[in-house]
Amino acid sequence: MNLKKRPCAVALLAALTTTLYGCNDVIESSGTTVDEPVETPTPAPETPQTPEEAGWELVWADEFDADTLDDANWNALVGDGTEYGIPGWGNNELQYYEADNAFLQDGKLVIQAESDSVGGYNYTSARLTTEGKVDVTFGRIEASIKLPAGQGTWPAFWLLPTNSPYGAWAAGGEIDILEATNLGVDGKNEILGTVHYGSLWPLNRYSSDTYTPSETISDDFHRYAIEWEAGEIRWYIDDTHYATMTNDNWFSYYWGGQDTGFTTNENAPFNTPFHIILNVAIGGNLPGAPSNDLALPLQMEVDYVRVYQCPADSETGRGCASNLSDAADVPASTVYSEEEHTLFADGIGALTWEGTETQTRALGINSWWNNDGALSFDTPDIGGDQGTVLEIITTNSGNVSIYADDAETFELYGVGTSAEPWAPHNGELSFDLYVDSASTDPEGVIAIKMDSGFPNLGYINLPVSELTMDAWQPIHLKLSDLLANPNNGGGNPLDVNSVVSLFVVEPTSSAHIMLDNIKFKCGAPGNNSCGIRPPAPLVSQEELNVFVDSVDEAWTRGIGAWDSRAGFDYFDGTVDGNKVNWQTVDLDGNTVLEVSFDADASVNGVFYIQSLATIDLSAYTNGYVSFDIRVTDYGTNTTGMAMKIDCFFPCTSGDQSLGVVGDGNWETVNVPVQQLIAGGLDVTKVNTGIVIFPAPDDQGGVTFQLDNIVWTAGEPVEPEDPVDPAPTPSGDLLIFNGTDTPDPMFTPTLNGVTETLLEDEDTSYGTVAEYAFNINETNLAYFVQPAGSTIDLSAYSTGTIEFDVKLIAEPEVGLANTNFYVKFDSVYPSTSSAFPIDPPEIGVWKRYVISVADLLANPTPSWEQPANINGVDAAFVIAPDWGTEQGTVIRIDNIVWKQ
Repeated sequence: MNLKKRPCAVALLAALTTTLYGCNDVIESSGTTVDEPVETPTPAPETPQTPEEAGWELVWADEFDADTLDDANWNALVGDGTEYGIPGWGNNELQYYEADNAFLQDGKLVIQAESDSVGGYNYTSARLTTEGKVDVTFGRIEASIKLPAGQGTWPAFWLLPTNSPYGAWAAGGEIDILEATNLGVDGKNEILGTVHYGSLWPLNRYSSDTYTPSETISDDFHRYAIEWEAGEIRWYIDDTHYATMTNDNWFSYYWGGQDTGFTTNENAPFNTPFHIILNVAIGGNLPGAPSNDLALPLQMEVDYVRVYQCPADSETGRGCASNLSDAADVPASTVYSEEEHTLFADGIGALTWEGTETQTRALGINSWWNNDGALSFDTPDIGGDQGTVLEIITTNSGNVSIYADDAETFELYGVGTSAEPWAPHNGELSFDLYVDSASTDPEGVIAIKMDSGFPNLGYINLPVSELTMDAWQPIHLKLSDLLANPNNGGGNPLDVNSVVSLFVVEPTSSAHIMLDNIKFKCGAPGNNSCGIRPPAPLVSQEELNVFVDSVDEAWTRGIGAWDSRAGFDYFDGTVDGNKVNWQTVDLDGNTVLEVSFDADASVNGVFYIQSLATIDLSAYTNGYVSFDIRVTDYGTNTTGMAMKIDCFFPCTSGDQSLGVVGDGNWETVNVPVQQLIAGGLDVTKVNTGIVIFPAPDDQGGVTFQLDNIVWTAGEPVEPEDPVDPAPTPSGDLLIFNGTDTPDPMFTPTLNGVTETLLEDEDTSYGTVAEYAFNINETNLAYFVQPAGSTIDLSAYSTGTIEFDVKLIAEPEVGLANTNFYVKFDSVYPSTSSAFPIDPPEIGVWKRYVISVADLLANPTPSWEQPANINGVDAAFVIAPDWGTEQGTVIRIDNIVWKQ
């Protein structure tokens, strides 16, 4: 792999017991392009190979034989991550890192987690890195480690990039050699190996595998290692090769600069220098909160850390694979897709979408503002490589736009929104530009815009002084930057759901410029996850099949699923580790779908049949969706099944409870489309013909079969097991009053929240409810009963929600570091805004009165959709800010909606 070091007077290790001092060691690749990985040979040798026998050469080690930790090798990070822009270290962790929690003892490194209050946290621990001191590209990275056990523990041995050319997390990658959580709890004995990759959050992805050894993992030291070469990483515990991931499992789609735009690299992001990290976290997203009986202090002990290189192929690191096994898991490949549309190349273009039928939208080009004749444009053929170009000449500003020839708007998706410009996405506008220096103001600016009808737009300014003169140059601009720069002269930000002009070029003063190869491009994980939506075909036949023996051709994306463990959509129904799997089976000559949800009830998933494009199903407004279902195994489920229809989520009908249907026998279910519309469905832009799943939080071990999924026009058909119409109350609607609670119409959800009914010290309140938030990322919500039903609260649209709150204990992050909010849901993600309230006070009852109109008026984030007050399922939701809930204890009484 052509390992090399920055200039340094200390040689590479010749013996394992030697420790490097006095220089920064950087082990890195030459950056040479490599071929595809060589297929892994098998089987594993009967006698395990040592690294040296497999050809590995030791190049660095820390055996921890000194008296103190070697600061030439290790950095000790301090704090809670805030200094690095990731409070809670990006995972809602509960410890504060201190250097003193890492020390050497008896020839070993000890990282000790303790119960100690520092920086507003109740735990301390240590996090060590070799960043800038020992940085590695390709090789075998190994450590001998004894892991701690207990609820809330999260030890790790892992790698992060050092100055990655691919950008910040997770575009730059992350390699988790070893993670373990909650060892010993309920017999848990599992380790994880993971890679994180993709693009900047929120377009990051990960691939992971687990291994459960026969012996108790935390009882003794074990050797944890990866063997990392170009295009492949293998995971080991002791001499067992338990997982392999290749560049089929990862990708990096990153910004290559204004000259290049978004691009990728075959082996990226795992072909640049990474550094080593050792740490023990307490709490966080993966393990959850520590238990009250967690034995502290606790320790992770490390006997050594070693880095090997493979001299067999110095460019790729290949040729030293050890102890290979056919039994090693290989996770499913990761799908990433691009969409590109040419707007102008050798003349004005047309947008084209390929599917069961090719769809096109012609484009037009014009100057809607020529500044009283100052600007003119033409499309001459200049010959050569460019051919026909867009030529613009102006003596004083003006602009030229590219738009839809049918004068309708475009809907862009998967490229971010103006409401959240801080969440980067991978959309771009690109073009070739020629600037005639003789006729262009050198102090001028060329503005590139996209608008949803002037003055609602986003723009990027290109100073002429920074452009190449008198030669063609490529220009690539991020849509995220356009979205972050609304019109500063008035108007609203660009609305990507209603774009009028896809491309506007506007010199701000005199200019003579030419443009060619004007394009829109985007990339995102999954199939067709970003782009410009094609026109919605109007379907008007009496019946539209979704699945009758097979998926109908209208549903071009086919069968897919999503689950909270994977965190993304997938389209292979045969992958171990996914919550949802499916297959087609033959029953007496009929082909039906068989869908299984695994036994892990803590994970939620959905199964669906989907189109890549919008389908206008308004012809079925007064019809119904029907399907046949048989549940062959309800597993641990007691609340039954649910369905919905999506119109490009978060546009959705909301969950429609079906109850315990098809229990061992086939049953036909009919759902009126009007019922779906009442839940929020826009029938003019449906993309998902059906979504069906066991009721959320009750999905353990369910298997069901489906057939004859059909949309039918005509008069509504009463469902065989209909959802009861939403009741419409009037007068004061009591949600909770400890001494006079309804029957009960509403009950709270207690996911990570403990409820206690008690008599308050203030006797005027009588019985109240006390709620303790035991974890982060949860809330307290009062749901309509029975579960899955809704209530029509439109009579309260101009009324108020009133309630009393007393704070008993602050959040662990402190009251000054969070806000409390209140909202209501109409089958999430349909929700009102999270309305901030004045902080409650310790030991003092406070009365709150909130306008329902205010809850409805404020905008919701892009991943949610506005509330439907006609179908409310959670009438009262309260919590501190998301991710800061843990430790909060509040008392509540007298929750009421008033007209």
